Amino acid sequence: MRKNFILFAILFTISLIQKSSSQSDNLYLRGFVNEIKNEYVIINVISSMCKGERKFKLSPSIDKKLLLEGKLIYFAIDSSMCNTKEAITITEVK
Repeated sequence: MRKNFILFAILFTISLIQKSSSQSDNLYLRGFVNEIKNEYVIINVISSMCKGERKFKLSPSIDKKLLLEGKLIYFAIDSSMCNTKEAITITEVK
């Protein structure tokens, strides 16, 4: 019985470590929606971390009704930094 408990504790700890290492940090930004093109959106980001006009990919779970042209939105991307060379996915919009 004690061996089973120790084995369970070890396996549980390993699974927690794997889950936490596979999660990525999100960056929360705000900006004005300039244009919506299919699964992409162009936003003029006003947050200092990612300032300027950027193209983002939309997650399928995002409701496009929240993305009106000219509207100020608060959103999260699935990266901890802004990269101008590739379209980063928006994971959440408020």
